[in-house]
Amino acid sequence: MHVPAAAGRKEIPLPKELTELKEKLTLACRVIATESLADGPLGHISYLLPSGQEVLIKPTEVGFEEMTEKDMVRVTLDGVKKEGHYTVPGEAPLHLEVYRTRPQVRSIVHLHPPYTTILSTQSKAFVPLCQEGVLFLHGVPRFDDTAEVITTPEMGQATTQCLGDKRALLMTNHGLLAVGESVEEACLTALYLEKAIKLQVLAEPGGSLRLIPLPVMQRMYQRAYQPGWAEKRWPYYARKAQAAFPLL
Repeated sequence: MHVPAAAGRKEIPLPKELTELKEKLTLACRVIATESLADGPLGHISYLLPSGQEVLIKPTEVGFEEMTEKDMVRVTLDGVKKEGHYTVPGEAPLHLEVYRTRPQVRSIVHLHPPYTTILSTQSKAFVPLCQEGVLFLHGVPRFDDTAEVITTPEMGQATTQCLGDKRALLMTNHGLLAVGESVEEACLTALYLEKAIKLQVLAEPGGSLRLIPLPVMQRMYQRAYQPGWAEKRWPYYARKAQAAFPLL
């Protein structure tokens, strides 16, 4: 059963102008490109507008590093395009169904980064082995229903159900889905998952892994991932991205 789009949504301070939100998403696209998370033009980042009824989303036709605010597409939660000269991404239902179901989620990232995609082709589970991995103390579920792109509301609902209340989802033979209460949180959640999985993929051939005891992980999580953690760390990634790909 779907929660009505605006039901239970917490009002979060947001830029007043739509152009400012588009600029923020454009910068986030450059962060994704700078951190080697992008797979050409494939993948998306989206943001739920304050109304709770419309979403800004990156189109498939443009690469992350070349996005401008004019390229963003605005679409309703029913998938109707309201603004933009590009088409609504075919995988928009992957985003829209999460927004319908998770009231606190404001931003979603879907990507195909290399190490996450490698792990998604294997039967191994994700194991937190480092500081970044501790962010996922509560687990990373795996969507095994299909390796196809998620193009229908029904497929989006199945993916959302698998995600549950977690921060991220591993999509078998496909990639990842990461969510957050802000653009910064969604982006850095995706980045940290890829970094943590990269360490796991590179470490496993060397022998048995040294696991972090659960009580230690819990303490690490409490110190590192209090509300606002992503916003505090974001300026570094923003400066790095702006230097690599200046906003047009």
